[in-house]
Parts: sequence; C-alpha cells; structure tokens
Amino acid sequence: MKMLVLAALLLTSARAAAPNSPPLTGTVWTMTQIAPQGKALTPGARLRRPTFRVMPGGLLTGWTGCQGFSGWATVKGRNMQIAPLKLSGTSDCPDHALSLEADFLNLLQSARRFEIRGQTLTLYSEGKRFMTFQGSTGGKSVTDNPPPSASMPGDWQLATLIHRGQPIKLPKKAAFTIEEGAAGLELRGNAGCNQLFGKVVVQGRTLSVSALGMTMMLCQDMAAETAVVDILGIPVAVTWNGDTVTWRNSRGELTLTRAGRPEAALRTVGEKDVQGRTFTLKTVAGQPLGRTVKPVTVQFGTGRVSGSDGCNSFSGSAEWRGGRVTVGALALTRMACPGMDRVPSLPEFLASSPSAQLDGDTLRLSAEGATWTFTAQP
Repeated sequence: MKMLVLAALLLTSARAAAPNSPPLTGTVWTMTQIAPQGKALTPGARLRRPTFRVMPGGLLTGWTGCQGFSGWATVKGRNMQIAPLKLSGTSDCPDHALSLEADFLNLLQSARRFEIRGQTLTLYSEGKRFMTFQGSTGGKSVTDNPPPSASMPGDWQLATLIHRGQPIKLPKKAAFTIEEGAAGLELRGNAGCNQLFGKVVVQGRTLSVSALGMTMMLCQDMAAETAVVDILGIPVAVTWNGDTVTWRNSRGELTLTRAGRPEAALRTVGEKDVQGRTFTLKTVAGQPLGRTVKPVTVQFGTGRVSGSDGCNSFSGSAEWRGGRVTVGALALTRMACPGMDRVPSLPEFLASSPSAQLDGDTLRLSAEGATWTFTAQP
C-alpha cells in the first residue's frame, strides 16, 4: 500500500491565514456577524456572542451564548468540515437568544470553507450564508465569554479554599472527578473525609451542584469538607485561568487545578519510559471517542513513532526532550473509512509537540489545553 507524507494539518491551516494573522487552531474565535440568509446581521449588545475553538487533533469546543457544545473539525487547506455537535448544559435563554443559537449552530455545522484576514475569520456555508469572528489567543475570549461546560469533565485537584473569609487547609487527597453520565455531568470526589457526589449543571458563567450527597463517616478534621459542602450548597461563579478554575460565591472560594492524581503519582516521561509499548487512546479532553474501524494507538521506538488513527496507519521520526515529544513528517496510508470525520486526528495532534506524563499504564499527552489519555496494552 502506498505511503504518503502527511503534511501536518496544523501547518496547513496556518498557511490558510494571512501573514501576522492568528492560526485557525488554538485561537478563541468570537462571532461578530452572522448571515443566515445571506445578509450580515450584528447581534445586539445584550446577546452573549457565540465562541468556538479548534484544538490540536480536531477537538472543537465552544459556547453558543446559551450553552456549551463540542464536536470534531476536519481541516484541509481552507476547507472545513464539522461533525454533528453535542450540546452540554441546560439553556435558559430568551427566545431571541435561542434564535441566534439555532442560526449559529446551523451555519457552523454546514461550514465548508474559511478565510482569515488579519484578526477576522469568515466561515462560508452553502449559498451566500456566512459568519465572521474576531480572534483572541491565550485561551481568553475577546468578549469574556466563559468556556463551555465541555471544558469541565476531567480530574481536578482541590488547590485552595477560602470559607467565609478564612483560608482553610485542604488535605492532599482532596480531589473531584467530573464526567458525563446518563443524565449529564456528574461530580464525585473527596474533600478530606467522606465521598461526595452530585449532578453538575453549567449555565453561562454559573455552575450548580444539585442533589449533593455524601457518605456519613466521622473524621477527626472535617473543616475542609464542611466548608466545601457549604460553598457548593448554592451556585458558584466560574472563572478560568488556563488549566485552573475558580468557583466563587458569597460563602467562599474554591480553586481547582486539572490534575487527576497527586503530582507525586505523575511523572514526566522520556523515550525509554514508553519504548516498545503500545498505547490505546481512551479519551480526548475527558470525552470518549466516536466509533473507529480499529483502535487509535501510538507506539514509540528508538527515534520513531508509529500507530493507527483509527483507520490508517502512520509512522515517522520522533525526538524526546524535556518530557515533550516532537515528531517529523509522518507517512500515512490512504484507506477510506466511513465516519472518520467524527474522530480526532492523532497524527495532527502529535504534530503539536505534546508533553507526556505517565501514571502506571496511563499515558497522558497534552498540548494547548487538550489532554489525550491512553492506556498501555498488556
């Protein structure tokens, strides 16, 4: 079977932008105009502007102005195709905001090409329909819209706690896990003594934990747990700073960092730690994969990387330095597989030089805010 050199899609999309323009990938794009019928309209000042961001590998997250969403984007040159989007959270917007949300989602999913001029991105759908966006780097929206609830799933270490004006020391084991359940986002974790669990609802910049329950053990020091339960008893305002999130209300403030394990359990890895081992992809940014023809895998050898993107096989050079892997041009087979536009691109993600951490048989590769989690094959 013929092998072709895969030009990294990140570089391809970057070339689609004019000089000194931000790249499509990694930039927060905030909508400025929308033309659902070919005539450009500017949302009113009272409406929250929709945003979206394409991460390395094709993961797409965003905010409709009413609720969060996520999906996958395939970018080739100036062409774009977005798989059906998944909404998260509960929308309580008025009718005029819901109308903007519907038009935005419809045009985003029907986008077929894009153009970047200066700080402006234009997405074109069929006919004369289009949307324009303004770019902002550094993970912050130019209109200060909150990140979508799709950013909440994952493992979180409780870092600092202030309760009714007083700092409270947190136990080292204090941590939460937020994940998609049958009825939406679910929280489970520990704030020092009992196991906590509840349902998470994100609406705009506000997060609520409903049906908060806990086991009934008595421990010697329950100050941190009591404070956390008191804070989560009412909605909290959410503020983001990279991989750190702060939950704040009139009762106190809780800061969490994306972790998953105490730092001592995670270690930066190099080539020797992963050499000869095959890892199978399980989640991207806390979200499970779509259906693939075969497992998405990666294997590292001496100065080499190989694997499968779920359909085609790839291979190429790899260099490890400071816990980060940098791959060269990858050779990729050219099989056609149905439904692969809904699956993130592992070769594209590897082109972003991700950092690596290893926890037993779990490998985490991270770049530009997106973490891909793999499990070692026996």
